[in-house]
Amino acid sequence: MATNLQLRVLSSEEVGNMFDKCLHLLSAKGVNIDHPEALKALAKAGVQVDMNNRRARFSKNIIEEALRTVPKSVTLGGQEKENDFVLPDSKGPFRTRTGTGAPEWIDPETNTFQALTIDNVAEWGQLGAFLDEIDTIAFPSPQDVPEETADIHALKTLFENTTKHVITQPYNLNAVKYLLELAVAAAGSKEELKKRPVMSILACTLPPFTLDSLHTEVIMRATELGVPIFPNPLAIAGATSPVTPAGTVLQSSTEILAQLVMSQVLQPGTPVIAQPVYFSLDMTTGKTLQATLESVMGSAMNVQFIKEAFHIPTKTWGFGTDSYTLDGQNMLDDLLRGLLVALAGGDLLLGAGNVNVGIEASPVQMIIDNKLIKIYKRVLEGIKVDDDYLAWKEILDTEPGGHYLELAHTLRHCREALRTGLSVTQPRDTWMAEGSKDLHARMREEYQEVKKQLQPRAISEDLKKELNNIVKQADKDLVK
Repeated sequence: MATNLQLRVLSSEEVGNMFDKCLHLLSAKGVNIDHPEALKALAKAGVQVDMNNRRARFSKNIIEEALRTVPKSVTLGGQEKENDFVLPDSKGPFRTRTGTGAPEWIDPETNTFQALTIDNVAEWGQLGAFLDEIDTIAFPSPQDVPEETADIHALKTLFENTTKHVITQPYNLNAVKYLLELAVAAAGSKEELKKRPVMSILACTLPPFTLDSLHTEVIMRATELGVPIFPNPLAIAGATSPVTPAGTVLQSSTEILAQLVMSQVLQPGTPVIAQPVYFSLDMTTGKTLQATLESVMGSAMNVQFIKEAFHIPTKTWGFGTDSYTLDGQNMLDDLLRGLLVALAGGDLLLGAGNVNVGIEASPVQMIIDNKLIKIYKRVLEGIKVDDDYLAWKEILDTEPGGHYLELAHTLRHCREALRTGLSVTQPRDTWMAEGSKDLHARMREEYQEVKKQLQPRAISEDLKKELNNIVKQADKDLVK
């Protein structure tokens, strides 16, 4: 039985060729780093640094040493220990994450777009905790709290409302300190956070080959605490990266490698999970897209390359649509992306619940994506082939023109078919009598039933007070 179906976009020779080019780009071209403290630390460690041009170049020896010290597996701790897991996951093909950063909320009752609130963030965390196929939670962007501390308010809200691992995307340079303070509080101490990180954090590059002060600060402070880092290049093919998928994958992988090397130079052993994301510029409209076929294939290619060249876990979109609503395009985008990235070996599939290139967050979409995950996993299982599953005896014993309905074999296996609830399976008359509901209507009803069961996470009054005090101090220090 082919229990490990795989998609290999690249040959081994192509992987080796691209890896050599990554080494050349980092050693000869380097990256710009807009952070004097980081440049001084790198220079002290032996990295070639041009302080005037803020350019760092990494020798082949330094890169090879970083690839030796970076962990090949990473533990992510849940807010409750039963939700801990390791990447790559030996117990399953991949793990999953909700979408992040969305400033708008698709109201399930009216199907209209609204400014996302801190209450929506709380529901997002509770829903992600409830759904069985969602493993990590990232926060959308609340619009009813101060802009300078929106990420701090959102992270604190997730710690209060989900039992699962939390992934953080910082919005402001000055917020990084408080985000990490919240993580220390949630873990119980700096030592516990390092031993069992209940939070991980994104560090983005601004293509081509630039690390701004915010995301360099993330790397600097996260390495001090042992918080896992997700290097996340924000390439837009045709705009900030080459228009060809192979060119964008090469550039993005090099930018990820730069962050990986920085983290190991600063603190060997810092956990790193590569997050190659791929946008495309639509040359006819100027709109940035995430679900073009080139983007999907490029994501699968990037996953394979990083796993084979850098030997670290990967995380990229397993969900994501360019559609503005929950329609057929949405389902097509999600299903194609999720299957290809899962088959390519993605370790953490992100984006559950996001719509319109991540601008909208939809709880109904998260319900749908939770079901799509079951499909991805079933496909990766393959099909079992032995005498029992071949029904060898039953085929031999059944006369021409007979049937299999009453056989023990049928009874034994009839419940193995995957039933997600996404498809209509009842007779048309029954479907019409029940209101002729389409997919969106059925999933909205399921969401309404799930919502009745959602509740905040039970945390101690001491922790609640500590989290509140950190947010209050951040508002006092940062909000103008």
